Amino acid sequence: MSHKKNNISSSFWNPNQVVTKVLLNISESHIESTPGIIKETKTITKSIDPTDPSDAVTLKYLKDNYTKENDPNPGFLPTTGGTMTGSIDMQGNNITDLVMYKNGQQTPVDHSAVTINYVNQQADVIKKNDKITNAITNLSSIDTQVAYLNRLLGINEEGITEEPESDMSAEFLKTSGGTVYGNIDMSQHTISDLGTPTNQDTKSAINVEFVQAKITSPQMAFLKNNDKNLSNVVVSEYFNWLQEPDPSQPDAGNTTTFSEKSPLWEEFFSFADSSRSEMVIQKTGILTFFMQGTWTHPANATTPSTDPITLELTVTAPTTTTTIPPITKQLTLSSGQSCVIQIPVQAVGSTLKLKYNNPNNNTGGTADPTGITLESFDWSLTLTQGNVTKNTTTPTP
Repeated sequence: MSHKKNNISSSFWNPNQVVTKVLLNISESHIESTPGIIKETKTITKSIDPTDPSDAVTLKYLKDNYTKENDPNPGFLPTTGGTMTGSIDMQGNNITDLVMYKNGQQTPVDHSAVTINYVNQQADVIKKNDKITNAITNLSSIDTQVAYLNRLLGINEEGITEEPESDMSAEFLKTSGGTVYGNIDMSQHTISDLGTPTNQDTKSAINVEFVQAKITSPQMAFLKNNDKNLSNVVVSEYFNWLQEPDPSQPDAGNTTTFSEKSPLWEEFFSFADSSRSEMVIQKTGILTFFMQGTWTHPANATTPSTDPITLELTVTAPTTTTTIPPITKQLTLSSGQSCVIQIPVQAVGSTLKLKYNNPNNNTGGTADPTGITLESFDWSLTLTQGNVTKNTTTPTP
């Protein structure tokens, strides 16, 4: 129900005392005035948010949805570019037409967003490196080594927390951060000062720093010996990693017995000056040891020895690292058999030794007991670099 009433405005409505006809259309929900209401210095309060293009707006609605012209800090990001003070949640949408270089630069700056093409170019540098390709070709069971290293380090890659739902009614993106529900076309402009995501941020934009950290050269090295250089050698306790010096060249020093080696081997392995049976490991990580040999047992030993023999592979931390105990892996082999062992290296400068548990040790009163005679000895070492610490919990089967 509505009523129309002709009325003479009072001084409240017309301070100049001019007689004006005002037509009020009164209904149960509102009062409509024609030609309008002039409030002068008075205010209209408690208005609701507008729903019709002709509705009046409140000051709060105006501040929340509009900005002043030429405002240096409007609280919203212009399409011409600007600076964000918070994160942008893309909700699975894309940022397209991105340019990484500006002002004639040849490489993107750190914390700038990068394109898929840039990532592929950097990855191609690694994939087409012949030295790296040859090294990876000679490595065996890398997946097993990495999985073993992950278990030792307690790395758990399971589970990704779902992101909370956001309000999709907003029409502007505040510079303090917010959620975008569509793609952003950069129109050949750059995104700078981008944060570095973690490995768990699987849907976050990445910057140059993150890419460079992920595409570094594989930190692995391997050595393999030539078995003929260690044949006809008697082993009474420790196996030699290096062959005996050539008697005709007494000043030549130790001669390496490597038939194959990776480009980085000298950064990972070295040998003690005092003993050919001690190898020094210059990096921490998981060491994979392979060996195969043939041998004969002495016929005149005090205690006859037979196959299989017992061997011990031991990694000993430097004496300055007193908190890390030696780690020993024991194995039994018969002549002609082979084995593969993985053993952690927890300290830089640890020594590696392979020992034969000779049943003739401490018998017969000789300082150099009779041992087995190697007919061949073939070994290889692969070190996958990483930080290794003792796991205090038992892995779930």
